Amino acid sequence: MKVMLLSDVQRKGGAGIAAHRLALAFSAQGQEVLWATPHPDPVSPFQTINCREFSTTGRAARRIALTLRPGQRRAVDRQAITRRVLDAVRTHRPDVVHVHNLHGADLPATLPAELSRRVAVVWTLHDMWAFTGTCAYSMGCRQFESACDGACPMADSYPVSERSQVSRQFVQRRQAFDDAGRIAFATPSRWLADEAQRGMLSGHDVRVIHNCVELDRYKPIERSAAREALDLPKGRPVLVSAATPGDPRKGAEVLYKALALLGRPNTILLQLGGEKPTGLAGKWDHRVLGDIHDPRLMRLAYSAGDAHVLPTLADNLPNTLLEAAACGVPSIGSDVGGVGEAIVDGQTGWLVPPGDAEALAQRIGLVIDEPVDSAAERRRACRVFAESNFAPTNQARRYVELFTDTIGQSTASRISFNSDGGTNREAA
Repeated sequence: MKVMLLSDVQRKGGAGIAAHRLALAFSAQGQEVLWATPHPDPVSPFQTINCREFSTTGRAARRIALTLRPGQRRAVDRQAITRRVLDAVRTHRPDVVHVHNLHGADLPATLPAELSRRVAVVWTLHDMWAFTGTCAYSMGCRQFESACDGACPMADSYPVSERSQVSRQFVQRRQAFDDAGRIAFATPSRWLADEAQRGMLSGHDVRVIHNCVELDRYKPIERSAAREALDLPKGRPVLVSAATPGDPRKGAEVLYKALALLGRPNTILLQLGGEKPTGLAGKWDHRVLGDIHDPRLMRLAYSAGDAHVLPTLADNLPNTLLEAAACGVPSIGSDVGGVGEAIVDGQTGWLVPPGDAEALAQRIGLVIDEPVDSAAERRRACRVFAESNFAPTNQARRYVELFTDTIGQSTASRISFNSDGGTNREAA
């Protein structure tokens, strides 16, 4: 099978990393993989189509666009990229186009539906953007269930949209999906599938397929060895977290408040990514590892921790939960979105109410004080859980099954996928 991935980026950010892991798994299973993106990775192992390498006509249109207002330039750019993607589909003739995040490159949300009238399309949703008027996470707003409009409370959040455009964008997306051809959707969490089917994707094909993690790269290292490699002192509690002040949704401020309430200044916080915020000196040992792209270093960081902490306020199925579990490290996560699908509460980690710094501080304290024997058993359970639920071979197989079903769809019937992998076929 020839699979063309389409996304805003390659191997960057949570969605990009998840897509890249799947692409590697497809390739390992013998599928032919190529990738269309406006921002190609210069060292990608896949045949890559740069969607910003325009034809002569496209380049001329862009030169003209430079003389236009920003909104007009944006529209011209989108049209040119859309034509480039359509040309790539005609040239390479993939069996299926596997879509991931588009909003990071300002690609139109209607593009997958347009493609579906020419080729089978499976769109993996990494957030809510595809079925709202603009937002990636509605943060409790339920307008998307009926109609988003200019009163959107999230219009000023990423991805930013002009309020005057929110209603039009919502209508355009709903109409595009109503008129789509062979298209199906996948979500990494049951939570996101439920949200999608409460909105404009009600009645469309949605299958729950969790993200995967490279189990051969992310695996346990003996804790003392990991701490020695990272030059961490023995006998002190170590917490690992990717929550940074640069992304308020990830809940870094909740974590910092919890650590202040905890009152254990000997605690070490290993921060993955971002920079150290000001005003925290003397409250605990805060060490910033920065952006890490080497799985070997990530493996060391997770393995060194007593726990991985994810105080997120809204999320789908974060890769960090899967990576920590694969390294045999329990997670403490907010009970939001799909977080509870990557943590077995009380066994491979713990769930706490979102935004509740006191509950988070209490749980961190209990983890730090957990007896050595039970902590070791919990770490073993984490690894078994990751192997059973997030293996690339299993997730790639399920996607190929979905690709095959979508390729075989006719306009006279629709396949509804249950979250347990079952199917129901009904007249359209």
